[in-house]
Amino acid sequence: MQYAFSVPNGPYTVTLYFAETCAYTPGMRVFDVQLQGATLFPGIDIAKAVGVDRPFTESENVSVTQGQLTISFIHHVDNPIISAIEIAPAGPVTAPAISSQPASTSVPSGQAAVFSVAATGTYLTYQWQKNGSAFRAPPAPPI
Repeated sequence: MQYAFSVPNGPYTVTLYFAETCAYTPGMRVFDVQLQGATLFPGIDIAKAVGVDRPFTESENVSVTQGQLTISFIHHVDNPIISAIEIAPAGPVTAPAISSQPASTSVPSGQAAVFSVAATGTYLTYQWQKNGSAFRAPPAPPI
């Protein structure tokens, strides 16, 4: 079982919430949890840790460098179980600020126009717009 979340690059705190709700006894459900491919929580046995119908959490800081956070559950005994996943930015969060706006330009029909912007802040994403609508460049012509 695996979850993949598209998130901006940066540090995150991932908190996993578990509860054994099937009246399993210790040893009846055991699994590992990997974050970004590294096994950070080996041999989770919720019933052994806290019993049945009781909350159990694990939390870890991870770094995202390719725009995707992956959480994998590795089966050992019976199927893994998860109640909730919380992904929150780790560390200070800085509000976005644009330091250089794109300049207006005119080009002959069929020619490319190049625009750029400079911005600072935490977890920046942006969408170019033209006349208030999302702008997507046309695909390149076939070669």
